[in-house]
Amino acid sequence: MRILLINTALDHCVTALSEGGRIARGLETPGRRAYANLLFRQIRELFGADTVAAEDIDGIICVNGPGSFTGLRVGLAAAKGLALAHDLRIVPVNTLLNCCFTMHDADVRERTELLPPTWYVPLLDARNERLYGAVYAMPGADQLHWHIEREPLVGAAADFLNYLEKRLTDGAVSTVCGRPNCRPERLVIGWAGAMPEYFPAAVDLTARFGLEVVMYSGIYDFAETLVEMAVSALSGMFPTTVDEANVLKIPEQLELAAVDAENLLPLYVSPAQAERFLAKPPSLPTS
Repeated sequence: MRILLINTALDHCVTALSEGGRIARGLETPGRRAYANLLFRQIRELFGADTVAAEDIDGIICVNGPGSFTGLRVGLAAAKGLALAHDLRIVPVNTLLNCCFTMHDADVRERTELLPPTWYVPLLDARNERLYGAVYAMPGADQLHWHIEREPLVGAAADFLNYLEKRLTDGAVSTVCGRPNCRPERLVIGWAGAMPEYFPAAVDLTARFGLEVVMYSGIYDFAETLVEMAVSALSGMFPTTVDEANVLKIPEQLELAAVDAENLLPLYVSPAQAERFLAKPPSLPTS
């Protein structure tokens, strides 16, 4: 299965082409200017380098937010246009989950032993010492699925760290399959984009939380774990419809869903961003 990947949610324009569940080629250009022209130039370069035509694509993965308001509109509009023109389905993935999977893949590559129970905490700077954040629990030895410990939210960085400390010290976390998850032995924190200066260093968080903390920053690219899950969604192994009434609600067990072009919606954690989107729906880029 051949999949086109699009991420314009951050201050880099990132595209990739996957084949057989692996990322075959990727392009990344920093800067938020001329998103529309840059995105389509990258897509043409991807197709040209591998002598692939849009007709050869089996599906699209598109990062749908949170992130740059302009970038999201361009990326989603491009994904919709390609999907409508070539009868493709789209797998939307939120910015934080894409960051989570990229951290996990890096984690696996860098460690020679099996990973202990780990929470992945992807973050995105929301300015003024506020952040977007989420918490995902990796599958354990006796589990098949990733699980969501905390759905994406936006708030003060200090409040988010207090929330993490409470969850880690009260000894109880979410219940999965009728039983509680075990307390993680380590946290892997990563920034989608640049890490802001106000955020504590890994050594300080290790002392505060009482467990190993690993920190990544500058995460923009895609992970093969994401591609593998998207292949399952596009193949019909995962649910292929989304309940529009609950589009912002993420289930406890993490699964991706493939949608038609008309059902591809941005994930706006901030109410102000959602109001702007509803006031003026995105259109296809003209250049």
